[in-house]
Amino acid sequence: MKSLNRDKKEKLLPQLLAYAGKRKVLTYLSLVIAGISQLLALAPFLYIWAILRDVIAGDYSRIAHYGWMAVAFAIASILVYFCGLMCSHVAAFRIAANMRKKLMQHIMSLPIGFLDSLGSGEVRKWVQESTQSTESRLSFCLIAT
Repeated sequence: MKSLNRDKKEKLLPQLLAYAGKRKVLTYLSLVIAGISQLLALAPFLYIWAILRDVIAGDYSRIAHYGWMAVAFAIASILVYFCGLMCSHVAAFRIAANMRKKLMQHIMSLPIGFLDSLGSGEVRKWVQESTQSTESRLSFCLIAT
């Protein structure tokens, strides 16, 4: 069962990225930026370790420097993460918009009798909700990886 779900997920991402158009680069860029942010987030722990090492050794001369460096790297990590988040959201918005366009083009090509049984508001609501849920899931998945 898990391999079947994995196969579906592996096929789903290229299909979604096909809707990204020129913004596909932002999708990959958001993944790289999120990785850089995670690496920057490790640096404060190294500086905290250096502070503890110097306190245990009795050398208090560089503790303030290490503390400020830990704060600086923590802030840098947050700022870089924010940039990655913005890239993933722009890419997800573009994918959702392109999906809506393609879906509406497909609906317009259907026989008119198909739409008689459904109200136009119901069809519009269905299109909006389905693409919006894709947008939110995609932006979450891009930045969470």
